Amino acid sequence: MFHRFSKYLLKEVLMTFVIFNMLNMSFSAGLQMKYINVVEPSSIIAMLVSFMIVIALFLAQIITDKLEFG
Repeated sequence: MFHRFSKYLLKEVLMTFVIFNMLNMSFSAGLQMKYINVVEPSSIIAMLVSFMIVIALFLAQIITDKLEFG
């Protein structure tokens, strides 16, 4: 029983962390696109990679939530 509760709590904390970081990266990307005159392609690639990593973590959490281990 404690194992299920700690798994649930860990997933909730991780989900909050992922959503907060996604909001932070979106806000930073919006500010960069709005206030910088010349946007470097490397910064756009870095933003896209960071968004893809966060989305991959989110999907991995959803997939592992459906799996039952031991």
